Amino acid sequence: MEAPRNENRWQLRPHLSKEKNYEALRELFKHHIESFDYMVEYGLDTMLQNIKPIEVFDSFSKLKLRIWFGKPELYPPQKERFSRTMADALYPFECRQAKLTYAGKILVDIYFQYADGAPIREKFNFGQFPIMLKSKLCHLKAAGDPKKLVLYKEDPSEMGGYFILNGLERVIRLLILPKRNYPMSMVRNSFRDKREGYTDKAVAIRSVRQDQSAVTIKLYYLNNGSARLGFWIQGREYLLPVGIILKALADTTDHEIYVSLTCCYNELYDRVKGCVGTQLIGERAKIILDELQNLSLFTHVQCLQHIGEHFRPAMAGLENESYSTVAEAVLRDYIFVHLDNNHDKFNLLIFMLQKLFSLIDQTSVPDNPDSLQNQEVLLPGHLITIYLKEKLQDWLLKVKRLLQDEIDNRTKKFELSSLADVKKVIDKNSPRHISAAVENLLKTGRLVTQSGLDLQQRAGMTVQADRLNFLRFISHFRAVHRGASFAGLRTTSVRKLLPESWGFLCPVHTPDGEPCGLLNHMTSSCRAPISSSAPKAYSSLRTQIITNGSTQISLKTPLKLSLFANSPRKQLKIYSGKISGVQLQHLRLSTIRALGDHDYAPDEPPPSNSNGNKKLFVIACSTVTVALAIANRVLYKLALVPLKEYPFFLAQLTTFGYVAIYFSVLYTRYNSGIATDEMLALPKSPFIIIGFLEALGVVSGMYSGAMLPGPAIPILGQTFLVWQLVFSILLLGRSYSMNRLAGCFLVAAGVVLAVASGSDSDQMLSGVGIFWPAMMIASSAFQAVASIVKESVFLDATTRLKGKLLDIFVVNSYGSGFQALFVLLFLPLLSNLKGIPLTELPSFLKSGAACFFNVGTNTTGCDGAPILPLLYIIVNIAFNISVLNLLKYSSAVVSSLAVMSSVPISIYVLSLPLPYLPEARLRFCNMDLLYLRII
Repeated sequence: MEAPRNENRWQLRPHLSKEKNYEALRELFKHHIESFDYMVEYGLDTMLQNIKPIEVFDSFSKLKLRIWFGKPELYPPQKERFSRTMADALYPFECRQAKLTYAGKILVDIYFQYADGAPIREKFNFGQFPIMLKSKLCHLKAAGDPKKLVLYKEDPSEMGGYFILNGLERVIRLLILPKRNYPMSMVRNSFRDKREGYTDKAVAIRSVRQDQSAVTIKLYYLNNGSARLGFWIQGREYLLPVGIILKALADTTDHEIYVSLTCCYNELYDRVKGCVGTQLIGERAKIILDELQNLSLFTHVQCLQHIGEHFRPAMAGLENESYSTVAEAVLRDYIFVHLDNNHDKFNLLIFMLQKLFSLIDQTSVPDNPDSLQNQEVLLPGHLITIYLKEKLQDWLLKVKRLLQDEIDNRTKKFELSSLADVKKVIDKNSPRHISAAVENLLKTGRLVTQSGLDLQQRAGMTVQADRLNFLRFISHFRAVHRGASFAGLRTTSVRKLLPESWGFLCPVHTPDGEPCGLLNHMTSSCRAPISSSAPKAYSSLRTQIITNGSTQISLKTPLKLSLFANSPRKQLKIYSGKISGVQLQHLRLSTIRALGDHDYAPDEPPPSNSNGNKKLFVIACSTVTVALAIANRVLYKLALVPLKEYPFFLAQLTTFGYVAIYFSVLYTRYNSGIATDEMLALPKSPFIIIGFLEALGVVSGMYSGAMLPGPAIPILGQTFLVWQLVFSILLLGRSYSMNRLAGCFLVAAGVVLAVASGSDSDQMLSGVGIFWPAMMIASSAFQAVASIVKESVFLDATTRLKGKLLDIFVVNSYGSGFQALFVLLFLPLLSNLKGIPLTELPSFLKSGAACFFNVGTNTTGCDGAPILPLLYIIVNIAFNISVLNLLKYSSAVVSSLAVMSSVPISIYVLSLPLPYLPEARLRFCNMDLLYLRII
């Protein structure tokens, strides 16, 4: 009888029927809720990571205390703050009835570190933080069904998206801002009033960090042909000659700056359609450089000193730092803050100068800031994040001032070494005021800020949600406002509805009177997405750019922009304010990729030496690599002479030697900041595969190498090239030209001929058979697959590390570590294959060690140990490091050619009479000579 009674109850309430679907209505409120959820999941963590730590120094005790923020914890609203005996959930209807604020407790970890000691973590309560209805922290989130909402005393159509403050419902207004990370050229008469000599033309960019905080940078054009870079610090605009910023960003020369600025113009293509440069660009570049000469600023260091000297008073917390440190902080915190590399910033500044010059020369038109394509919306979660960041920064700086005052005041009993005393001082600056400031913002809509948060208004950020009718209530969540600063303008251009707004903004729904055209409403099909995957999108787009015929030029030397100065048509690809590539319509993709082989790593500056010195350096490195490669191949065979019966002991010894060396180098690079925590946190499954394959390759290579004649080892090792091409085609989907495939076929044919020549007693492989050459070829196959897996690791790391290149020692260290593990695991199986029972394996290893050190009574046939094996280990490690060094400063092609050029010489050396080797085969057969000609 219960079921019919329930069905009749719902039939009496048709608005709560099971068929009711509010999904379309939920989409209208979605952007408000998603932005708040983004703040809870990502925004708070990212924002706290970007807040600089503070350091307090006691000159009397020489003790330094460092304080910084850790992880935040935001909780759903609870009743425990009103009653100590109750910890039940606090629901929105209770806040409306009792005139309360719907808020949850926020806790933040704060770390204290004395000198270089271990950090001490303490949790601080930052008060009650307002929670948006229907967000992830709201108790109504789980009540997705309209019936459950009624049980919580809410409307069945309740969609959330607002806050409850003292029982009143408040909505954050959507504010229209300039599009982020996009340089826009503009013409305004107000620019002339900056200072004498300024024109009405400029290029501005609103640079936005990942935590949504922004800095607007403007590049003003002067009457004398120069330019000034302007940015705001604590409500004051600072203007600098653009040449100082260029030289401070990159350790470059005047010639490189001149070529980079003038690369957009070539007199051969002066009248080509789409050309934006003119002959005046060269004159303007000279004027910019002459300004540096007049200021006696000639080098990168001098420009940093100049910036630091003038900005030290304006940089809070850096009063006692050096000029260079202050200058680097200015460049990092206020110049193109969306980019984390100075060479990217240099390239973007060059592009902005070129765009400014094209605006002056009338080869381009100014961007329309009133166009919807040049605008974006400030969402509620983003506004709260940037406001909370400034309040936390101010709170941390005030804590520093209070602690420093206590230290300077010797009359009071205060010990910096006592964490209890430090916490007492912090309590004077109550952390609960932070949440109170956010609550006050939502109540009044006023921003109490010193910096202005790069916004053009400080009032009217929130409105009360009127429930006169349902459509009136919905309109609050669909409204977008241009800003209060535009209300007093006499021009009507900001109020016009342009054609590109069709489908995004309603052409009818705007009020009459003063806000007409400034307060608009999004259409029902318009969405404001919350993007938290910008780095992944950038990596994917960069891959598409290179695939479609472009060469990546971001994170490179300043001269990279000028490599294509002779091109009549070139397209700069810019994504999120980052120059990503240059597409040339008359260059082949292979040529562009060849140019990209000589790019530098993104986390390392370009070499300061000239091109001629660099070539000499590469030649010297190549010579050293060739010499070490020859010695490595020869000593490889010599080391197996005394250890012919113990090849696996040598394999394990060399493997663990690699582990020690590579991890030592990785530890050094980690301490120096080259290898980062993100690199070490990469998935380890590819490294396990690499270690397994390399272990198979080493063990099979050692086994077969002990049974093959010396000249056959490097010849059969050339099958590595064949396997590498085959597996790159199968696993990575690569395509190669016919020339490369023909060369691969010739190498394979040479190996087959060399192996087939073993039937004659006078030939190279006489008496060896087919098994050992096949095992050596299989060893090359294992190592080739491992190299392909390494390449896939580097490609995947580019996406995971947000465009940064993975340090090669991370791959080598983890790969060698797992390789050592698998070599150790293979020992029992391989000992059985060798005819050694598992119980006799320890004695076998002991005998191998005795043979290696050539000590003991049973060391017959171990002549040459330990000198030959130790020489091989030392030379092999030096050879690997040399190859890495050559790869770092040249390219993979150059390093491969250097290694391959050692093969014929190695064959010749191994054919000579050498100590501890049998009688050398001085006479090569015709097939061997043919193979030597092939390689």
